Amino acid sequence: MTELQKEQFIIDLSARVPYRTLVKAVDPINGVDITYYLTSVYKDNVQVETDSGGIMACSIEAIRPILRYLDDITEEERKEFESLCINGVITWKAADYLNKIHVDYRGLGDMDLAINVTKENNPY
Repeated sequence: MTELQKEQFIIDLSARVPYRTLVKAVDPINGVDITYYLTSVYKDNVQVETDSGGIMACSIEAIRPILRYLDDITEEERKEFESLCINGVITWKAADYLNKIHVDYRGLGDMDLAINVTKENNPY
């Protein structure tokens, strides 16, 4: 991950914290991928919550948020998103709405910084 990608990644993750975004990370004990909830973002690491409520820190490079494709949002979600744009321009409210519904609008999946899901395997 380049420094520019890391900076963009931190900005993106920080905006998703209020929405209980799911992330995949390698469990430090058994080495398998586990799904956690993102709870805090720092410069070099994030804090995640387990299903049982436990909290742990992970390296920023060790996690991947689980995000939906923009093309996979529902018609209702699309109408809400478009109502928050002004003359086709994405406003901060529109971007925040995409964070709330866990959409990858920055191309993190294309940079291998996120796990993109489809309607068929959407955990949300």
